[in-house]
Amino acid sequence: MKFEEILPELRKGEVVRRKIFHSHLVIFMQIPAEINLDRIPSMVSVPEKMKQLVIRWGDRISYHDQFIMYDFENGECTYYPFDGEDLNADDWEVVTLSNYDPYADC
Repeated sequence: MKFEEILPELRKGEVVRRKIFHSHLVIFMQIPAEINLDRIPSMVSVPEKMKQLVIRWGDRISYHDQFIMYDFENGECTYYPFDGEDLNADDWEVVTLSNYDPYADC
């Protein structure tokens, strides 16, 4: 599939990958979220000093439009910026339970 076919799938909540990726890597679009002030103190993904600043001068933390690469090998997530090669590639595929094995090339 081409990138322009994959982007709508990501927006629908699908998980995707390129066939040239190591098998343990997939990409998903983070679900947009609004984190209200009352939930910010318990967030483990935000440094304490940033929490203090938001609580004092902000009104929320808003997550949106983030594409994440997940690595099944170590459980890590990283923001994924698509590059020109990704945008022009035609080896994209939608990942499903029936067509995917994260350890296929191990």
